[in-house]
Amino acid sequence: MSAPPLIFTGQPPQGSFSAKRARLETLTKQATPAAIQELTAALTDENVTIRWQASTALRNIGGPQVASTLQAFINHTNNPTAKSEAEKVLGYVKS
Repeated sequence: MSAPPLIFTGQPPQGSFSAKRARLETLTKQATPAAIQELTAALTDENVTIRWQASTALRNIGGPQVASTLQAFINHTNNPTAKSEAEKVLGYVKS
């Protein structure tokens, strides 16, 4: 029996550029399901550096929790840039 599909509920980090970067560093160290949701939500950030940091963190954490969160995010988002970023990370995590 398979697990039910994950519903994406993450919210991206808020604040200044430096506050977002610091938050992403903290989330990377935590690597909890909630941290993975927030890192995934950061893929929607307008700043390419924030998106890069989030995608790198997700690749480094890896594993089935990251993969299922990314898949739920891909199914949920209407942001084409974020969706593309998530698909790239998912391809890396699944390989």
